[in-house]
Amino acid sequence: MMKLTFVLLALLSRFSLLIIQFLANVVLPDHIPDVFNPPQDNDQIIACQSIGSRLTLLFISGLNRWDAIYFKHLMKYGYTYENSLAFFPLFPALSWLMSRTLLYPFQCFMCYDAVLLCSATVVNLIAFAIATVQLYQLTYNVLQHEDLAIRSSLLFCINPASIFMVAPYTESLFACLTFSAMNAIQQKKFLKGSMIIALCCLTRSNGVVLIGFLALRLLKTFNLLPYITNLLVFALWVSIYFIISLVPFIWFQYYAYSLYCTKTVQIDISKHLLSYGQERGYKMPIDDMSPWCYRTIPLSYSYVQNSHWQVGFLAYYQVKQIPNFLLALPMILLCVATAMTFKPCWRHCKHYMVDRMETSSDRMIPYLAHMVVLFLVAIPVIHIQVLTRLITPATPTIYWFAAVITNKKNSLHAYEQRGSSREQNSYKHAIMTWKYNPLMTDLKRWRQLTLMKRSIYIYFLGYAIVGTVAFANFFPWT
Repeated sequence: MMKLTFVLLALLSRFSLLIIQFLANVVLPDHIPDVFNPPQDNDQIIACQSIGSRLTLLFISGLNRWDAIYFKHLMKYGYTYENSLAFFPLFPALSWLMSRTLLYPFQCFMCYDAVLLCSATVVNLIAFAIATVQLYQLTYNVLQHEDLAIRSSLLFCINPASIFMVAPYTESLFACLTFSAMNAIQQKKFLKGSMIIALCCLTRSNGVVLIGFLALRLLKTFNLLPYITNLLVFALWVSIYFIISLVPFIWFQYYAYSLYCTKTVQIDISKHLLSYGQERGYKMPIDDMSPWCYRTIPLSYSYVQNSHWQVGFLAYYQVKQIPNFLLALPMILLCVATAMTFKPCWRHCKHYMVDRMETSSDRMIPYLAHMVVLFLVAIPVIHIQVLTRLITPATPTIYWFAAVITNKKNSLHAYEQRGSSREQNSYKHAIMTWKYNPLMTDLKRWRQLTLMKRSIYIYFLGYAIVGTVAFANFFPWT
């Protein structure tokens, strides 16, 4: 019953955002940026004039912005341009599959472009609902506290990067896979966890960081002592799990190499796409090899990020980027506050591998370490405003921190206290109605909330709503 409740609440939050983006897209004028936006072929232009297509696009065209255009292009045409190699294939593949199966009948009354946009939205709705349930289960397994588990999942439903978990982006799918992998690994189902991590690596590049999380959990499980047998067993299993996790990532890089370097893989490119690529100066498979093809380790991802988006060490640290740093500042502060609030957990690190009994603090160490590594690697390298949507689907710790802050006990150590069965049962019934939703209850007594609690809600809800309006009208956001 709890799972169904969270599925309904997750979908309610997504449909609310769909309504907001529709209203924003209809009422406000669109900004017209000079971004990747290849033309439609003539047949699609005609087909999209049908009533079904026009009504569909009227309602959800606000989702087809920024990177969503890349993903829709990948669903339809594949990797026709080198810059599209920055976007990994699992999400567009699932969306394409949805358009060819469950939503295939939609092609009877709307154009294929509209069907693809619907398919990507449906994939995200399903993935987000699963991610919400997985976060609830993961939080309860780690913190052993019902209230914090409920609050964490509800806060996830209004997270600051919410619009990117509705639009055709990888955030919802990545959150779904990440929380599922963490749940499996927390329950010591390492084979299942490594297989899900493999899917994460096929969804986003930072899925590779989850391998470090897996390694930390394995360290605890094998309880490494100065015995050579344990070391050998640990090394063997780590090697197996690492190989399973990395194979899809390596496969995608090999596919890119075969397509753009050795030319052993070929794809058809329509004339209108050829013309657009030549006009924009995009490298295509029919062109000469790129510099990355000649590298010792020919990774397309790092080269494309650097050459097309100038992603590199401290490359974004410029005076003109100060507004983007300010946009990312709340997430920076949230990550720092999370690491500092759970500071008692860090004291357990030196005993992490040898203690046989696991406390909440012990269980949290791999999650905090994963967040800190992701944060420290991202800060000097990425476009800083992207940090918000990099962190929100990748770690549960920021939701745990926010849940602790907004917890009715108002204790930073509430995560160490297990709720009574009476409290747990009351919440299982209360959550069934929106009236007794803990977040709604807090908002109704807004004046009684502390400044810290208000700040959390203002950040989450403010970024979710403002971000949706900005994104729907093609304005730069996170």
